[in-house]
Parts: sequence; C-alpha cells; structure tokens
Amino acid sequence: MKFLSRIGGLIIAPKDTMRAIVHERRELIEALAVVLFFSFTQWMAFALALRHLITYLAEWRSILPLAYAWPPRLTSSIVIALGVTVDFLLWILLSVGSYIAARAFEGSGDLEITLLVLGYAYVSKTFAIVPLMFSPLMPLASLVASLVGCLVGLVWFIYVSSLGMSEAHGLSLEKAVFAIVLPPLVVIGVLAILSLVMLPIRIFMRWPI
Repeated sequence: MKFLSRIGGLIIAPKDTMRAIVHERRELIEALAVVLFFSFTQWMAFALALRHLITYLAEWRSILPLAYAWPPRLTSSIVIALGVTVDFLLWILLSVGSYIAARAFEGSGDLEITLLVLGYAYVSKTFAIVPLMFSPLMPLASLVASLVGCLVGLVWFIYVSSLGMSEAHGLSLEKAVFAIVLPPLVVIGVLAILSLVMLPIRIFMRWPI
C-alpha cells in the first residue's frame, strides 16, 4: 500500500513524497516497476485508442473490413514492445546523463539514487494515459488530449525529477533542473551540428560530375 501511496503522492504532494523516497532509500526494483508499468500502460492505451480511431473512421466511411484488418494484434504488440524498450533505455541514459551533470554541479548523490528518482518520475505519464481511457467514446479527441497530456507530463516529469535530484544530490532546485534538461539538450545540439556538417557532404555526393 505504501508503494501505491507514493505513486499517488507524486501527483498530489510531489515535494514531500520525493523527499520521503530519497531519504527512505527505496529499492531500485520499485523504480523499475514504475517505469515498466506506466510505459506499458501508456503504449497499450495508445494502441487501443488507435484501434478505436481506425474502427471509427472505417465505419464512418463504410469500409468495415478495414476496421478489422488494421492494426493487427502483432502490429500493436510490436508498437507496445518498442515503446516500452525505448522508455526503459531513455530512463537509463537520462539517469546516467543527469548523474554526470549533477556531479559537475558538485552534487553528492550516486547513480543508484538518480535512477530511483527518475524512475519514480515516470508517474508523470499519468497525464497522457488518462485521456486515452475515453478512446472508446471519443477516439480522436482522446488522442489529441493525450498529446496535450504528454506535454503536461513532460513538464511534470522535469519538476518532480528536479525535486528528487535536489534532495538526493544536495543541489539547488535551479541546478537540479539543469541536471535534468542539460543531457537531452546536449544530445539534440550534437545531432543538429552533425546534421549541418553532413549537409554539404550529402549535397556534394548528389552533385552530378
């Protein structure tokens, strides 16, 4: 029950709940369970919502066979499996990047507590999951609302994980925010620079001789 109360607490009272999680030094398996549960739930709900949307459009256009032909269960399973795998890898990579950034800001925590904090922060996926519960009634509206929920969830993820990083590494909230957002920004910046560098090469390779 305490595990469930912590999950709810990260939505209702994130500051106190994250402080308790950090100081109680919860097991890392709990963070893994949060990541896998919320990731699986989100992607499964998305696949079902997409199915409802296809069915709705097919019936509206009087193309009933389409509603039962796509997406097949195999396609939905692949989408769910890929989504969960990507979320898991992002959890690991972001935790490592945030840990390195926190150490650069003279933080005192370790990688395990960083994994714990960011794992529990996956509760923020709730904002994207809840709208998808209404997909049988409003398939298109629920998907649009879920996209908005993803943005809200991203902001909440940064906020909750920053609270945890601040508590776990002894950083100010501002430095904790930078520790969370800096690694993705660095990756995006490097990819953008590589794209700009490769652009002249691609143009040259296509230039007729």
